[in-house]
Parts: sequence; structure tokens; C-alpha cells
Amino acid sequence: MSPVHSLREELRTKAGSPAGYEVHTGIAVNATTGIPFGILGQLVWNRKAKKADRLFKVESEKWKCLDEQVSQRQIDQSRLIRVADRESDIFDYIDFLDQSKHRFVLRAAQNRRIKDQGLHDHLWEAVLGAPVVGTRSITIEQRGGQKKGLEQSARSARSRSAVTTKIRAITVELKEPRGNRTLSVNAVHVSSDDGDLEWLLLTREPIHTRHHVDRIVAHYEARWLIERFHKAWKTGCKIEERRMGTLDNFLRIMAITAPIAMRLLKIQVTANAPDDTTSATAILSQPELEVLWQKVERTPLPKTMPSCRWAYQAIAKIAGWQNSKGTGRVGLDTLWRGFEKLAALSEGWQMATMTKNAAKR
Repeated sequence: MSPVHSLREELRTKAGSPAGYEVHTGIAVNATTGIPFGILGQLVWNRKAKKADRLFKVESEKWKCLDEQVSQRQIDQSRLIRVADRESDIFDYIDFLDQSKHRFVLRAAQNRRIKDQGLHDHLWEAVLGAPVVGTRSITIEQRGGQKKGLEQSARSARSRSAVTTKIRAITVELKEPRGNRTLSVNAVHVSSDDGDLEWLLLTREPIHTRHHVDRIVAHYEARWLIERFHKAWKTGCKIEERRMGTLDNFLRIMAITAPIAMRLLKIQVTANAPDDTTSATAILSQPELEVLWQKVERTPLPKTMPSCRWAYQAIAKIAGWQNSKGTGRVGLDTLWRGFEKLAALSEGWQMATMTKNAAKR
């Protein structure tokens, strides 16, 4: 391998590699519409870094570290609800959120001991013994297959589908794994009859009514957006294929492309929302919209603005998308290539306009 490509060996960017860089991202999502606002915070670290250079002593502290970063934002913290997957099921982290009065919905991974509650002294058994409070239809997002890797297990591909789930809710007191402290939380169990979906959610949000419980489940449903963000970032940027030469360049390209990936995710989510009346101006600037319309429709931009879905598919069309599967859905790789072309066309159009206006003076 030539010296110019030595960075690839240094970074070892394969998923799960202990020598590679890890990224932990927090994004803001509108709880009502499910549309992302942007990136709230982000941690980047190298597992092989010297102890003095590490962000935290143990990797599980990334949750608290990111939370502290988000807490420094000049926003109303009482309106934020921290939503996290099973990795976040750490007693000290849950206790930290509770002590900080931060709202949260975390997915449980451990069958923790609880303060005696009837016949049950473990979390999972107690929740399964609670009565069903209702049912809910949940959409399971599509995912590609995955080969067995260094620290990842093989998994089969999955198509997008809707499943009907049963919901249970109960209040329990978690016991500290090695100590005498207890922590009161509400637990919401969501499961489908076929076993394709099962969540056990821990929260301090109220569970007094069916509406409260539905809101908790809806908050966790939005967690899939973080997976889609990282897919947009990795798929579109193709960060593993870039020849960046130095570690500093690697970090710079990450900083440049992360906001682009977030914008593409926002375009995709907004365009596929049930309400297709949102104007394309919500996701594109006026120059971008004018150039895109001219490129695809070959006519002047109408007074009535096209919808977000039109813009989403038009961006894909300039990348060669033809809706061959008939779903109307655009892959992130195609969307990235189309947006890259749109950015170049928009920049050229604006430069030509500036040159024309300067010549008139």
C-alpha cells in the first residue's frame, strides 16, 4: 500500500473496529410531526487514543457526556425529551437524568431487580404481568442485510411493514445493581404477537392515560431517525472511500458533510409525511427551487409552489432515478447524488445572475 493511502490502515473504519473512530450524535426532532430540526450535539473519539486524550474513562459515559453538551444549548431544556436505545440502559445514567430533572424515554436492555412488587422482583416479569392498556400500529422501517463483522452479527434484510402491538404500562422501583439505592420509573412494554417487535421503555413521563402512554411510544418510534441520519451520512458521503491523507482532514470532512446528511434526511422525512401539502420552500431555498423546476419541468416556476414530495422526487430525477419499483421512495445514495448536482446547478445559476446584473450597471 502506498504512503498516500496509509490513513485507511490507521483509521480501520470498518464498523465496530476498536481501532476506528466512533461517533455519537444527538438530533432534535419535532415530537408532533416527526420531522428533524438538526444536530443538537455530537461526540467523536478514537478508541485507541491515549488515556489523557480520551473524552471519558469508559465508553458508557458517552451518554452523559453528550447530554452535558446538549444541556449547554440555549434552548428550553424542559421541552427536550432524551430518547435512546438499549445501550443507554445504565443505572447511573438514568439516575443522572432523574437528578438533573431531564425528561427521557430509554429502551431497557437489562432485566433489572426491582423493589418487591407482588410476586415479581424483576423488571421484565413485572411488566409482562401488568394488564394490556391498548393496541397500537407501528411501522417497522426497512433495513438491508448485514454480514458478520468484527463486532457485529449477521442479520437478514427486512422490508418496511406495519405491525399491531399490545401495550402495557406500570410503575416500578429499580434497584441499583451494586448498592442500596432505588429509582422510581414508569415502564411501558410494547410487543407484537409474532415477536417481530418488542420494546421495554423506561421513562418518568406520566402513564395515567392512554394518551400519555401513546406519546411515550411515539417518542421512541422517532428514534429510528438517528439510524437514518447515520445511513445518509455514511452512504452519501462515502467517508470510508475518501483519500483524505491526514486525521485532521478526516475530521474536517465529517464536520462538513454531517449537516448535509441532516438536510437530506429532513427532505426525505418531510416529503414522505402523510400531509403532502407542505411547500417545497420548507426544504429548498428559492434559487434551488427555481433551478430544479427549470431543470425538470422546463417551464417558469408557477405562482403556486410545488410540494415537498415533488422536490424530493425531482432531486432524484436529476440523478437518474426513474421510480422503477413504483414505490415513489428514493434511496439516500440517489438523493445525495441528486442534491450534489442541484447544489452545483444552483451555484452556477447564482453566479450567472450576479454577472448579468453587474454587466447592467
